[in-house]
Amino acid sequence: MERAEQIGGGKAVATVLAIGTANPPNFILQEDYPDFYFRVTNSDHLHRLKQKFKRICMFLIFASHSLAYIFLITL
Repeated sequence: MERAEQIGGGKAVATVLAIGTANPPNFILQEDYPDFYFRVTNSDHLHRLKQKFKRICMFLIFASHSLAYIFLITL
């Protein structure tokens, strides 16, 4: 740093932008979450509710992908 200041004569600030995801070891995909949730809560016998919950999760996955695609197109 000292040498750069002597040569350039000015001071500069470096900025780093990092975009990423951190997945913990107990990471569960959204599409697998209904099965996990109903198994953990001992509610596997509620088949109709489980199917409805799966449809909601799949819709949310599709909607989030669609929004990301629309966002990329508009850039």
